[in-house]
Amino acid sequence: MEPLLYTHKKTIDDIEYYVAKEEKRLAVLKKHLNLYRNEHILAMEDISNYLGNPINAFTLIKRLTKDLDFIEKSIMVGTNYVKNTTVNHVDVLYPTSEDLTGSVLALTRLQVTYQLDIGELSEGRLNGVNSSDCYEIGRTLYNEKDYRNSLRWMLESLRKLKSGDDLYNVTEVDILEYISYTHYLLDVDGAGQRRVADGTATRCGSHTGGGVRWRSRQRLTGCPHERDFSNLSSNKMSRDIQTALEWTKKILLLDPVHSIALQNVGHYQKILEERKELKTRGEGTVDEHSPSSNLLDEDTKRTYEALCRGDIDVPKEIQKKLKCSYLTENHPFLKLAPIKMEKMYDDPEVIVFHQVMSDEEIEHIKNQAKSKLTRAGVNNPATGQAIPAPYRISKTAWLRDDLSPVVARVSQRVSDFTGLTMSTAEDLQVANYGIGGHYVAHLDYYRDVDSIFLPPSGQRVATVLFYMSEVAQGGATVFTDLGLSVFPIKNAALFWMNVLPSGEGNERTRHAACPVLRGSKWDYVKNTTINHADVLYPTLEDLTGSVLALTRLQDTYRLHVGELSEGRLNGVISNDCYEIGRTLYNEKDYRNSLRWMIESLRKFNSGDDLYNVAEVDILEYISFTHYLLGDIQTALEWTKKILLLDPVHSNALNNVEYFQKALEEREELNRRGEVFTTDEHSSSSDLLDEDTKRTYEALCRGDIEVSNEIQKKMKCSYLTENHPFLKLAPIKMEKMYDDPEVIVFHQVMSDEEIEHIKNQAKSKLTRAGVNDPATGQAIAAPYRISKTAWLHDDLSPVVARVSQRVSDFTGLTMSTAEDLQVVNYGIGGHYVAHFDYYRASI
Repeated sequence: MEPLLYTHKKTIDDIEYYVAKEEKRLAVLKKHLNLYRNEHILAMEDISNYLGNPINAFTLIKRLTKDLDFIEKSIMVGTNYVKNTTVNHVDVLYPTSEDLTGSVLALTRLQVTYQLDIGELSEGRLNGVNSSDCYEIGRTLYNEKDYRNSLRWMLESLRKLKSGDDLYNVTEVDILEYISYTHYLLDVDGAGQRRVADGTATRCGSHTGGGVRWRSRQRLTGCPHERDFSNLSSNKMSRDIQTALEWTKKILLLDPVHSIALQNVGHYQKILEERKELKTRGEGTVDEHSPSSNLLDEDTKRTYEALCRGDIDVPKEIQKKLKCSYLTENHPFLKLAPIKMEKMYDDPEVIVFHQVMSDEEIEHIKNQAKSKLTRAGVNNPATGQAIPAPYRISKTAWLRDDLSPVVARVSQRVSDFTGLTMSTAEDLQVANYGIGGHYVAHLDYYRDVDSIFLPPSGQRVATVLFYMSEVAQGGATVFTDLGLSVFPIKNAALFWMNVLPSGEGNERTRHAACPVLRGSKWDYVKNTTINHADVLYPTLEDLTGSVLALTRLQDTYRLHVGELSEGRLNGVISNDCYEIGRTLYNEKDYRNSLRWMIESLRKFNSGDDLYNVAEVDILEYISFTHYLLGDIQTALEWTKKILLLDPVHSNALNNVEYFQKALEEREELNRRGEVFTTDEHSSSSDLLDEDTKRTYEALCRGDIEVSNEIQKKMKCSYLTENHPFLKLAPIKMEKMYDDPEVIVFHQVMSDEEIEHIKNQAKSKLTRAGVNDPATGQAIAAPYRISKTAWLHDDLSPVVARVSQRVSDFTGLTMSTAEDLQVVNYGIGGHYVAHFDYYRASI
């Protein structure tokens, strides 16, 4: 029986050992439980604010992935059934490792964009993390090959561990391994000696030259002893290898028999000796490694990040042009309830409309969208389909107008305050940006309008972006080419046109959605589109016509080019002046072309941007136009100005020689007493002789009055003849001339009749023509610029009534009269002096 007593004692010892181990395990679990409970209590105090914090988002995901795995393993030691009862609940969606990686990348994006210090982050600027959290962030960044940020987080993890923070399932040696090897990777990868690619876990085989440990999911091409380090320099690089060596030695202080550390010490020492020898010879250079997965070039990226932080202000010259006002146009209701509008930029025009969506509408739309939210994508040019991309992190949902009266009402409101039609607009897009959610700089319009992937609705001409939430920090909409930041204002809408009046895309509208630093951002986007197949865009012929119309106004009303360009008729920029001058040059109107080119140069020299035209282009037109006008000396002087800007300009060099030769020949003719003559170019497309033209222009300006003798014969009276009704309702008539008799009948058409006739005519308007005597057909002519429509009396009772009224106050029969002709003259529209009667008949 005595052996049984021994067995009994052994059993007691075994149980005591098990209980001690179990108490230690339960103490760890209790610590986790308290951590989970405290974080949950804090979260429930203000859910939206808590979840709107990027650190909280990260730790929540980590608690339910990595930490939960550790807890599960701890529980499995003593209770195998726990997993089925407490972990694998079928009705719970647990985050994945991919979600954990995403939260780390989002946190790093915020850290870089907003220049957040890792120490401050880990200590509590965004609520703080423990040593284990820092380690997990560093490990994830290491696997994503972001070695610099990985190193920072690993160092922070070590600092917190040294200050008493418990790592639970990670040892100090684990952190030191990452720190030492990351220093090595920053050296070798920066020197271009190794490139890391995705692959399976591997480590170098045994060899005499030492080895370097390959971390999981990392594979380096070739082992260290197989690489040629002969072109590596010492300076920064040697410091990284030296630092890697120093950190590796710290591992050996904790674990003197650590096999990988022992091998790496020998390997690093060998590299340092080789580099020391190279330095002695004066060989080797290196570029420091600076990996980036960002699609933006470095300058644009820096601008983007500075704009996200609000570090860049719009220049004061532009700020002076910006103003706040009330919108009362576009819709009659705006007369009663005007909308506050704030101009954020002038060219292109970027506007914020305030208080254009109610809180109730916002909540309704968010509720409608939540069940439809999916990962946002970008257009794949190869297929035309939307695909996920790391440079657009958000969720989107599309809401049709017929989904609910609220959605339809908001769409209609967009039309009201923009004046744009919604008939071809895209559905409303709801976008939700979580922590770190962003969209790098992009353009909303389609750059290839002929693409087979262009949607049926057509080109995106304008964007309206509603802000449906207050964002605690971050989340600005920034325009990288403009240097403009617009931070979210709940209930407001941001508006801009994506295309120029010509229909071409405006690259200056390139914009980005900055990462959300704290909180959650809800946007509501309405892209107004126009189907290019259904729209008549202006042609180059139309552009020429508008320039000729402007010149016609300029000549007729004696408008000064400088006043026109500065704003008498709204003003134009340097590029517009250039285009007017170029068009007039092609029309051989050299005098007016010269005036506009000189104005274009003046505006350019005062700081106006020419965009796609160089100063040399203007000077070329100015110099050669002077030559065409016969002023060779001035042409020579302007040509020399071209050579100051471009000394090898071939045309200018040839023209200087030509003009100098022409001036010498002219001087020789003057010495002989011979007259040098030149035909001055003075083109005119007007059919009028000069005297008639001058009279016509003076009459248009009101500079000529009817003579006093004739004025004495003029009078105003009431017309009571021609029709019995005029006895009861006489018409006011004013005689303007006596022979021939020219009369104005006043108040013979009501406003309602005018609007009715204009509406009837609009769809029928076509370019007006003049009679071709050879064919009897109407043809277009430059001396008649207008649109006309013909309305038959039986079209509507209003048209018939107006025709009858003409008969009443003129006393003429309408039985053989032509149909009513509606004429619309646009800007510069005119009809030169002519007769209405037919002068010859076939």
